[in-house]
Amino acid sequence: MIYVNINALAQALNTLDWSCITNLSDVDLAYDKFLTITIHLINSNIPLRTVTISENTPTYITPLVKSLLRKRNKQLRRGKTT
Repeated sequence: MIYVNINALAQALNTLDWSCITNLSDVDLAYDKFLTITIHLINSNIPLRTVTISENTPTYITPLVKSLLRKRNKQLRRGKTT
């Protein structure tokens, strides 16, 4: 799933017309514009998930593992076991 998001980001970066940045003579302005565009593309192509890790959560349960467990449990509740 993450590879699809990264591929979409790479495609968006590849197809973007960068002339709005390369034509600027001020390096600071070009860098700020580059950051703005890049952050926008990252936010629009890679979704953000919020996972709460409490003090009771075992140390081996990372945010990725917890999100995958939630996804599996959701599928189990729907009866989509593999």
